[in-house]
Amino acid sequence: KPMFTTHPVTECSEQQLCEAMIDAFSDYQLPLNLTLRSFQFMMVQRGLDLNASRVAVVDGSVAAIWLVAVRERNAYLISSGTRPRFRSKGLG
Repeated sequence: KPMFTTHPVTECSEQQLCEAMIDAFSDYQLPLNLTLRSFQFMMVQRGLDLNASRVAVVDGSVAAIWLVAVRERNAYLISSGTRPRFRSKGLG
């Protein structure tokens, strides 16, 4: 299993988050095809809470993302994904 650490998404750029999300869905039957602008729009629509969201980092690379929205006292997972090369390693 890779050694990983979790960090708030505030430690990543929006570009890094977008790239991690695209890669995490790259082998799906309908791959996610986002521009940075469309990623930003999607996160605003879904109410991304930067303080509640996390990334897993392995060897300096974003390996997995958990993007969360918080409304009132409830938290909602709005997107999560693990990059293919980091799957089956206990990150999920």
